[in-house]
Amino acid sequence: MGKKDRVKGNFKSSSSSRAAELLGNSNFSPLAANFSNFSSFSIGNSFVDDFEGVNEDLKVMLKKLNKRDSTTKIRALEEICTYLNSQTNDSEIKKILPGWSKLYAKISIDVDRRVRILIGNAHLIIVKTLKKKIAPHLKTLIGPWIASTFDPCPDVCKVAKEAYNIAFPSKPLEALIFCQEEILNYISENLFEKTPEQLSDPRFYSKEEIMMKYSRFIVTSIHTLIYLIEKLPKISIQKCQDQYDNIFSNKQLWNFATHEDVGIRKSIYNLIKSLCLNNPDILQCQLSILSPIFPGKVFSEKEVSIYGDAWESLVLITKESPESWIMASHKKPLINKLFNYLKTGSPLSIEIVYPCLITLLDNLPPEIKEKENFYHEFFENFWKGYSNQRIGFNNSKIFMKSYLECIFYVLTKRGIFNSNDLIDLVSNFISNLNASKKIDDSLFNFFNEKYQSLLIEKLINVDESSISKENFISTCQISSTLLIETYKKCLKHRSASNDQINKSQKTYSEGILSKLLEKMILSIKLNDLLSGYSVFISNTVLVLPHLIESKSIMEYLDKIFNDELLQIVGTSIPLLNNFYCLISEYFRVLAKNGENKKLDNTWKNIINAILSQERKDYLSILSNLFERIKMKEIQKDFSLPEVDSIVLDIVDQNEFNKSKTASKLLTTCLSCYNTDTKFISDTTINVCIKKIVDEFNYFSSINYYTSVDGKFSVSSLLTVIELLNVLLDISKLKGSLVRHLPNNYRFDIISKILSFFIFSVNFSEFVEIEEDEEYSRESIQETIQVLYQLSKSIWDNLKLELRQSSVDVNEVKDLISYLLSDRNNAFKDINHHGSPAEFSNQIKEILSLIRDKSEKDNIINKAIMNNQEYWKNLSRTYFIDNILLSIVKEQSKLTPFIYKNMKNKNNNNDNNDIDIENDNDNDNDNDYDNENNNEKNDESVLYDIYGLSFYARLAIFTLNFIKEIGINTFFKKDPVTNVRSRLWVINELILVQNILNNDNLLKTTTNSIVSSEGLKADSFQYDIDQIIETLMSKEKHEINNENEEESLSEEEEEEEEENNNNNIKKEEGEEEEDNINKEVEEEEEDDDDDDEIDEEELSDDYWDNIIELINFDEDIELSKPDTILSLITNVFKIIKESGYHYTSVFNSLLGYALNKYEISEERAEILLTEIIEPTIFINDEIGIFVALPLLCMVREYLSDSKVFTMFKRKLVDKITDFQYSDILASKDSDVYGDVLKSLIYLNACSYNIKQLIDEEFEEEEYIFLSQQQSMFLLKTIMGWFEDQSRFKDIDENINSELCQLLTTLLISLCEVSGNHWEFIINYSIYNLKNADWNSDIGKVLIYHTVNLILSIQLQSEIERSVAEDLLDGFAEYENDIYELLLSLLILICSMKLETTNSMPSTPLSILQSSLAKSCSFIPEEILFEQTCFNELCSVLNTLNSDVQVKTCQLLLRITKNKIQSESLKVETKGLDGTECIPDSLLSIALKAPKIPDKFKFIDNDVNSHKILGYLLSWIIILEHFNDATFELKSVYSTQFRQHNNLLNNFMILICQILNIVKNEQAFDISNWTIDEFDVETFEPNDISICVLSAHLYWKALKNISSLVRTWWNELKNRQLCIALEEYTKKYVTPLLVSSEMNSVISTDRSQYENLVIKANKSRNEIIAQYVIPSEESYLDIVIRIPPTYPLKQVVIDGGHKTGVQESRWRSWILSSSAVMVAQNGNIMDSILVFYNNVKLHFEGVEECTICYSIIGVIDRQLPNKRCRTCKNKFHAACLHKWFQTSNQATCPLCRSQF
Repeated sequence: MGKKDRVKGNFKSSSSSRAAELLGNSNFSPLAANFSNFSSFSIGNSFVDDFEGVNEDLKVMLKKLNKRDSTTKIRALEEICTYLNSQTNDSEIKKILPGWSKLYAKISIDVDRRVRILIGNAHLIIVKTLKKKIAPHLKTLIGPWIASTFDPCPDVCKVAKEAYNIAFPSKPLEALIFCQEEILNYISENLFEKTPEQLSDPRFYSKEEIMMKYSRFIVTSIHTLIYLIEKLPKISIQKCQDQYDNIFSNKQLWNFATHEDVGIRKSIYNLIKSLCLNNPDILQCQLSILSPIFPGKVFSEKEVSIYGDAWESLVLITKESPESWIMASHKKPLINKLFNYLKTGSPLSIEIVYPCLITLLDNLPPEIKEKENFYHEFFENFWKGYSNQRIGFNNSKIFMKSYLECIFYVLTKRGIFNSNDLIDLVSNFISNLNASKKIDDSLFNFFNEKYQSLLIEKLINVDESSISKENFISTCQISSTLLIETYKKCLKHRSASNDQINKSQKTYSEGILSKLLEKMILSIKLNDLLSGYSVFISNTVLVLPHLIESKSIMEYLDKIFNDELLQIVGTSIPLLNNFYCLISEYFRVLAKNGENKKLDNTWKNIINAILSQERKDYLSILSNLFERIKMKEIQKDFSLPEVDSIVLDIVDQNEFNKSKTASKLLTTCLSCYNTDTKFISDTTINVCIKKIVDEFNYFSSINYYTSVDGKFSVSSLLTVIELLNVLLDISKLKGSLVRHLPNNYRFDIISKILSFFIFSVNFSEFVEIEEDEEYSRESIQETIQVLYQLSKSIWDNLKLELRQSSVDVNEVKDLISYLLSDRNNAFKDINHHGSPAEFSNQIKEILSLIRDKSEKDNIINKAIMNNQEYWKNLSRTYFIDNILLSIVKEQSKLTPFIYKNMKNKNNNNDNNDIDIENDNDNDNDNDYDNENNNEKNDESVLYDIYGLSFYARLAIFTLNFIKEIGINTFFKKDPVTNVRSRLWVINELILVQNILNNDNLLKTTTNSIVSSEGLKADSFQYDIDQIIETLMSKEKHEINNENEEESLSEEEEEEEEENNNNNIKKEEGEEEEDNINKEVEEEEEDDDDDDEIDEEELSDDYWDNIIELINFDEDIELSKPDTILSLITNVFKIIKESGYHYTSVFNSLLGYALNKYEISEERAEILLTEIIEPTIFINDEIGIFVALPLLCMVREYLSDSKVFTMFKRKLVDKITDFQYSDILASKDSDVYGDVLKSLIYLNACSYNIKQLIDEEFEEEEYIFLSQQQSMFLLKTIMGWFEDQSRFKDIDENINSELCQLLTTLLISLCEVSGNHWEFIINYSIYNLKNADWNSDIGKVLIYHTVNLILSIQLQSEIERSVAEDLLDGFAEYENDIYELLLSLLILICSMKLETTNSMPSTPLSILQSSLAKSCSFIPEEILFEQTCFNELCSVLNTLNSDVQVKTCQLLLRITKNKIQSESLKVETKGLDGTECIPDSLLSIALKAPKIPDKFKFIDNDVNSHKILGYLLSWIIILEHFNDATFELKSVYSTQFRQHNNLLNNFMILICQILNIVKNEQAFDISNWTIDEFDVETFEPNDISICVLSAHLYWKALKNISSLVRTWWNELKNRQLCIALEEYTKKYVTPLLVSSEMNSVISTDRSQYENLVIKANKSRNEIIAQYVIPSEESYLDIVIRIPPTYPLKQVVIDGGHKTGVQESRWRSWILSSSAVMVAQNGNIMDSILVFYNNVKLHFEGVEECTICYSIIGVIDRQLPNKRCRTCKNKFHAACLHKWFQTSNQATCPLCRSQF
């Protein structure tokens, strides 16, 4: 084949495929291709300009160098060299120099090495010829010249170096220093600016050629940088420090470490090595940039040829800058890469990596090495690397050598002999070495030899003079621990591998220990090593006791313990402390060998030696020694008289309560009771047990009774725990505690054990920690848990014994009787700390000891105090039914009759128990009858630590107890009568719940059932509801299954349960779970039953039974009563026997009955006609307690019933028959009672008036009586009061009922005209004036009177026809009415109750709300005439949100009117000094309440209302700035500044509520409109309070922006400052800016001539121009609003200022700014100040010569104070300030006296 056509330059011909290839190349840059001729390395045709004056032939040669083919370049360079050699005169060569540097820089990096060699030769010729004459061009040549010395081609490098040596034969370093800056510039440009495409045109070079050239270019540049670092002194480097910093701080430099080119990566590794060795400071400064790139790169390096450089640089940088590992671990820990690398076995270069590991390990940062499990992971992954198949046999020695080096490093260099942290690690890997079959025996023997030599060197061959005693002890301690741990792990390896080696053969570490132990024991003598040896021996013998059984060791020990021991002990107590194990093992061996005589003698010697020490020391020694001997279970009586004496002293002097060591000694001695090892005699043991039993009782008393003031130490607790351990041992070893404890205190001990795990111990109040005992509260709590667990274990053992019938039955009965008696005594003692739930668990545990069912019932009865009579007697002490509660519930209207009944009650009531079971339990109550009858009800109530009275404790206990044992178990059915037992408990619990509810409503905490408001009646009622619901569900299930096969009887179910209990191993918790599951299953079955019986028929039958039961003449017994009927029967009997306070129970039971079966209208009519009506009209004394609840129940079902209408008519007729004299009858008379009852009954027939008023009569028209009946009744009432003087004679109870009745009648008669309206209004006014607001009945009367007035007010407001007489009459007296209402509002809301930190009672709160609502209707003309502003301010703090909001509305109305009138007065007459924000308002704002960490508004919380009142006060304060004149705003602002904390407290509280101050997310107000807030519709809650706070912040920024800005600028809490700024910027500023913009735009500018305003909303800018018509020019200012306005003030810049002096112009701008900065003005105010200044200036008005402004900044007045001498005018405010600052009253200009 012939040759292919050649292309010039040997380049490929142009083709579309070549173009596509180039374009597809990711490294090809079209930009570089198109403009490559403009590269700094491209000569082009312009090179001739650089070679002016040179020979023309030479120019031709030089021009050839611009060709791209290497051949042409080579020929040209050869010609140039020839030409240069031919020149004898250097003048021609000099001419080349100006262009040579550029040419040399380009050609010296050519792709072809021949070209680079020839250009180097040419350069060498020039240097040889010119020598120092090249100096003017040296700085441009030096960069590529030095780089060429590092060219990969040796010839290029050699020529460049030769030229450099010729040029600088004596001072090569000075040349570098001289040109350092230029070299660095060259390097920087090469590294960071040049790209491969710039260096080589992709059109003519392949990708490989381009990258080869670029690689060489970068590598030579980096090596040039390395050369500078290595050669130049640091002082020279510092001169160009900025350039170095720019290079090394450029991340692009360090990214070369990840470059794909091997040479570039290697050069970076070399650079890092050079920096580490020569200038580590530079590297240190750049760690933050380098660390994320370099160290991690080493572990991913794949090129073997540069592995050595990479690891060398890694080791060096780790050594110089270990923190680089920390910085590199920012995202992922770098150490994990090392672990993974080791795990792979470093396959690429084992001979390089593994020898480096020891150095790398030594230099890793402490933060890494000190982490948990570091060494474990290091060696674990190291070892895993050995299993890598790539590590061949030849490399295994390298691996093992490195591994052993690291092990020995850990053993020696890193303080294994001074640290416990590495013991587990080293022992683990030594055992692995021993167990591994891959380890060559020679290698392991080498390690073993080194290891043993190291231990002997450290422990045996020790020079006493060269080591400190403390260090040697530590060395022995850690060495023994290491060897022991290694022994254990080697033993484990042998067991795991099923090693069949003879068991007598010693393990690896055991052999070493044996040798060391024998050497140490044989070396024991008095020296500094003895203490360390004692530690080693003690630790070794403890684990390997058989090591001392050798004859040689025992003989030497005989000598030590009988001849030299006294001397040893006498020198140091710690020595003997370390010989405990050795002594105990020595005794064990003697006992084992039967050498008792030697044992006795040695024991006496040891005891005598110990007792020669100080008491504190020998107590500690004895306790530890006894404990060690006890652990060995040596069957020996070690008792000695000396020891007995010591123990008796401890007991007699109560030393065990003071000394931990004494307690420990005593405990150790007693723990051997009933064992084969004794340390004290039996007599001493008996004395000790008696003494500790007393301590046992004392411990119980101080923990569970508040009356005991003593405290105890922790040692007392520990003593009790040890005693429990003794008892636990006895129960395990000797059998039952009942049988084997002394009779005189065995039951007491068992009872205390039960209490220990039942009742919690609050050590935070009682424990006093001794000074020498370092116990934390947490450790004490853990110790207490030990107490609980031990007690529980002993009790469980006792239960097991009793179940196995291993104890006599009579003894069990006696035990249970004692436990129950002890429990009841504690339960009745209010000083006992036990909670009801704990007492319930106690009874449950006692029940677990009993198997007999009847006995269980007996225990249950005694636990709840046997019978209902006991509960009834208790309840009388706590019964509360205040007349004030009638505001909330109608039942409380019976209060007068209750107390009347109490007065008339016969004191000789029958004391027989009244219960559902017909006194079935009376036989069991004999022990308690006397106690029940002697109850005293007049004593003050005592409370336990939970705030519970005994009555509350009993009730809560009963509820918990019912839930614990199960509802069906507690209310067990009698198999004969089919009636459940103990149902009366439910009625008593309902009574407790009602009493508690009254306490909750009245907020009563004194002599009440509970002493705090923590216990709520709602939770109590929930539990009762669950009980009743469960029982009713069970009964319903039985009814639905009457016609089906009968289920198992109750007795059979219990027998089945008893059979399950025969399983001894079954736990009590399992039994309880079974019971609960049964009940749940039954309830689920109930839910699944279909309603097979007609519900309507069932309902009628049910209510027929109730009607039958309510019989006042005889007691009715139903044949098959259900739960509700049985309860009603029980409570009705009690009521009939003057149990009036059970009315509330009866009322509650009616509710339960309605829940079960809703009453039909027919049955309701029967109830009305057969029960209620006869009871009412016969005026039965007890009947009202039944009739009123029934009437309140049936009225909702009889609203349209004719029978009910007739009933009401009869009541009306009865009332109209009363005369005035009847109303005036004595309260004790029957007539008075009849009148009051009739009114109560009639009011009970009406609709709920409060609900009607709250709903503002939105319901359909309600008619209580016909108009004729209503009018007739009203006329009768009017007839009783022929004149107003009769008002005062009426009892307040009747008065309040009349008010309620009139309110009801008013609704029916509102359209009827007549004089009755005047009567009603006068009657209301009289009641408001004369009602005793301090008494409860007075408050009730006021409440009903206010409701009457409210009805009139609402009737006149709604769209309903109202009689004109009513409206006119009310209008005539409304001044008096509203004055009285306001006075009552202030009086009742400012009562002493409100000054306490407790909420008002619910009735009082309702009264307050009604008053506030009525006052809200007050007309403005009447409100503004009142002078009660200050008093109303105090009402803001009322603990009633309705009152607070309504009062705020009133104060706002007054404030707005006040601001209008004061503004008008100031405008006309000026300030008179009376203008201010009232002090009564500021006094509230000055006392900022505390905000909890997580703010939540709670209506029943005092602090929440304080916060609300505080915020509402600020609404009124900030309202003062709305529509106020400038002068008034200034006065108010001055007030703010006078009260330093006023604004600060407000702002801090706002930030806290909005959560701005916290790190959590602030309250987002973007969903609410905060620039508007309607107080009238405000309802306080969590969100609305936050919205109100945001509104107040917005209003503060709008009205007092300068004050808020000043506060913000002075705020020291920087975090809050930034957070508030961000919050304002996000939420508030946009609203304010929009408001300001709209205000400016909407301003009527017709009154401001020549004023032009331009607003740019997008840029938040406003331009104000004043046009000068005569001059056709203008002056303007630009107002720029910042993003955080107004926290940062607006910027006002001056624009055009035609014809205005600079000083005057600045003064005008300053005045405009001051309006907003200091005077709380807005942007429009600022514009107007500018406008007036300019306008008045052109009108010729004289300016103030102090401020150079016409309009005063402070008062916005014109200059009006003229100097009589110089005739200049001044602002009064400016002049006043001048007088104050200069301290003289002279003119600022002429200094004449003013």
